Amino acid sequence: MKVCKNCKGKGFLSMGKNIRGVKVCPFCNGEGKTGEYIMPDYVKRMIAEHKELKERIQKLKKFFDGDVKLPEQKENLMLAQYHAMETYDFILVQRLVIEADDGNCIVDDINGDSV
Repeated sequence: MKVCKNCKGKGFLSMGKNIRGVKVCPFCNGEGKTGEYIMPDYVKRMIAEHKELKERIQKLKKFFDGDVKLPEQKENLMLAQYHAMETYDFILVQRLVIEADDGNCIVDDINGDSV
């Protein structure tokens, strides 16, 4: 058995920001130790999408930081695309945080440390 990564061995989680109280960790059922868990396929796809999107955002940001100049209309559209991608990534992360709260993944999964 390993220390539960979700609750870091405590066996419980906070109810949420600015909310008093705790809830039993859904991964270890309050024991603080667990074996491996099975992540649902849709959560795996969301994490993969998040990783791919972060790479694309970084590439686009690198392009904007470079010396290449485009016609104004193209540059404005690429900038709009960049902001839309940032918004989409924010939404994906929020959805993944909800999945973590529901016990379907852990924060390390979202950050790419254990996927």
